[in-house]
Amino acid sequence: MKKSPLILLLFICFNSFIINAQAPLINKVNPLIGTQKNIGDTGAINYPVIGLPFGMNLWTPQTFNKEGLIYNYADTKITGFRQTHQLNSEQKDYGAFALMPMGDTLITNTENRAADFNHLSEKAYPYHYRVRMYNGITCEIAPTDRAAIMRFTYPYGGKSYVLLDVLEGASKIEIVPTERKIVGYCTGNNRNVPSNFAKYFVIKFLREFDDYGTWQNDIISTKQLTGNGNAVGAWGMFDLNPNEVVTVEVASSFISIEQAERNLLNELRGKTFETVKQQAQTKWNDELNRLVVEGGTEEQHQLFYTSIYRMLLVPRIQHEIAPSGNAVHYSLYEGQLSNREMFI
Repeated sequence: MKKSPLILLLFICFNSFIINAQAPLINKVNPLIGTQKNIGDTGAINYPVIGLPFGMNLWTPQTFNKEGLIYNYADTKITGFRQTHQLNSEQKDYGAFALMPMGDTLITNTENRAADFNHLSEKAYPYHYRVRMYNGITCEIAPTDRAAIMRFTYPYGGKSYVLLDVLEGASKIEIVPTERKIVGYCTGNNRNVPSNFAKYFVIKFLREFDDYGTWQNDIISTKQLTGNGNAVGAWGMFDLNPNEVVTVEVASSFISIEQAERNLLNELRGKTFETVKQQAQTKWNDELNRLVVEGGTEEQHQLFYTSIYRMLLVPRIQHEIAPSGNAVHYSLYEGQLSNREMFI
């Protein structure tokens, strides 16, 4: 029987629709693959980092363990949500810091503040991380190249905290209540960097502080605006109604606090959490769609595209955008500024 041109056209259109209706390739990526290390294992593990392709900064949940790992799938407690440059346990981190939401009691000690969670309430994509901890607090992160937007939802209301932990090394902190922000720098690193190395940051809250302060070595100071010394941190308190949200914009720079502010404005100004998340998802899909595979099983597709995701995380952008609109970067090798693009 001869098929009419109309039937052939409908057949082609239907199959094109099926192809276009398939899930975006980014949904085939699972950042949690390869993140578990069991007792007796000797190899390296990956970390479930989120960020943009070739982005300057990455973000990962930080779990409590005594093996020195940032994250292990076998762990059951979260101690913070960390800006990192470390993709796996074999690499060395530098300029890292973490934020941790908590309920009505402010706890600075890493082990004591750890919140229980399980993987049923954890969702990780390259463009979005979400977890609901046993204390009911939900954390979400969506990245840009040099910044991120975070959303903390507190189910019980009342006194609700966000803690800044610079993790290690000398640091300097300033809280600016009138601008709802914390600025500063940290110098912690586990690799060879120039003596003038620092990671500058700006953390802006989209609601007013109801209280604030600094902390160091488990000593909490209320209404203290500045801190300077080894591993000095900061905190903000918000008096919330049940299920209210604290949204936080975070940007960093290798150049200065002013440049971190510029990075925040360039990449987050006027954008909602959902906008940042959607733009990050689109950017990942654009990159992954450069390589479309046929055949194989869904499991093989997931392993393939997860490998491509990890490959696209490096080299990382090292340059930033100066007021002139031109690229400028701080060299991790020479300790100097250079007016050109740089990837490491």
